[in-house]
Amino acid sequence: MNTTLSLDKVVDGLSNATITTTTTTTEASTASASAAAVTAIPVEQCLPTTITRSYQIQGVATHTFCQVFGDRIVVGVTQLQSKHIGNWVTCQATLSAIDPKAIEWDVATVLGDHQDAMLEVYARRLVDCIIQRRLIPGTNQVSLLLGLSLLKRPNQQNKQQKQEQEQPVKSSSQNNDRERFRLLVDALVGLVGEAVGVTLYKSNNNNNNNNNTS
Repeated sequence: MNTTLSLDKVVDGLSNATITTTTTTTEASTASASAAAVTAIPVEQCLPTTITRSYQIQGVATHTFCQVFGDRIVVGVTQLQSKHIGNWVTCQATLSAIDPKAIEWDVATVLGDHQDAMLEVYARRLVDCIIQRRLIPGTNQVSLLLGLSLLKRPNQQNKQQKQEQEQPVKSSSQNNDRERFRLLVDALVGLVGEAVGVTLYKSNNNNNNNNNTS
């Protein structure tokens, strides 16, 4: 059974439309500057907001998208040439009304490699950064659906190395994996911040227009 989905098909399917919105850098910067003053939940007419971006992560082309819905954020990442995404993880964080530092986590792999613990680590870290940076104002709950398909390292596929070489290679691999993790999470946090900023900016403009016409 083929469980992989094309990045383009996922974006089109989630937005339930054949056209998605890709924002410009100028619009995103304006949105981010205005988002801090907006605390209302985005109006339905402004959803979903979709942004697609491509990055070079340690020299590897990495294609991403972010969609903002009323009840969740969807992020897709793939380094595959086919742009397929075969792994999907849900992550929900609920902040305590009594103790803001207390967070209840619900993380699960819903499709793909259930043995790969790093999938859920990526999802939880991304949500944690969203909370820390207060990218979504006016809410005590963050829900994320993360799709992730990353290329495997060459040394992850070669299991016939000599014993005396095993430790140095392992150390180098761990350093590379940590750096990829850091770079990718930073890029995705920026992507989410951009998408949320655009959504709130459009919502704020919509509210202002409604007030002017009433």
